[in-house]
Amino acid sequence: MTCAPSTVCFLICLMAAAGPSLARAAKAPQPPADSAAPAPKILVAYYSRTGTTRAVAQELASRLGADLEEIVDTRGRKGFWGWLGAGRDASKKSKTTIAPVKRDPAGYDLVVLGTPVWAWNMTPAIRTYILANRDGFKQVAFFCTMGKNGDVKTFAGMAELCGQKPLAAMALRTEEVKIRQYQSGINKFLIALKDTVDRQGGWN
Repeated sequence: MTCAPSTVCFLICLMAAAGPSLARAAKAPQPPADSAAPAPKILVAYYSRTGTTRAVAQELASRLGADLEEIVDTRGRKGFWGWLGAGRDASKKSKTTIAPVKRDPAGYDLVVLGTPVWAWNMTPAIRTYILANRDGFKQVAFFCTMGKNGDVKTFAGMAELCGQKPLAAMALRTEEVKIRQYQSGINKFLIALKDTVDRQGGWN
């Protein structure tokens, strides 16, 4: 089928007139597609005397995509006398001197605090770290390693010192960690953390 000359002229004129509008439409910025919320910044800060709590902290940091901060107690805690003094200082709720930290916890959405349980209390190193940095904590979560018990009192003390409740808390027995039978505990901790964040409508 062929078009009449008048029709052809009309189409040419229409295209010429619409050309600038079409060009502008092509160049017009498009609304941005919905993007996922940025991942939260998480810090796992821990103290470990023998390496047990360190192993859990490293696993948590790997699973959470978090930064790690090992809190170093400048007091000697090795050996029998170090262990004995550690229990005494923890029961007296004493502070200690810790080495300068590398990361500012105020720059993180969540700080996960980890400690061994000494005499049913947090370690002096964690106590000192909390007291020095609690004003910068946006949200916290806790974990501990222990012989048999002491987690309830330890977590209560940590929450009181932080001035806020943890989003989640996990207690692991030392023997579980030594034989690497603690994955189910970590899984439950991560699920509890996600559930709490979901209930509060995201990261505060």
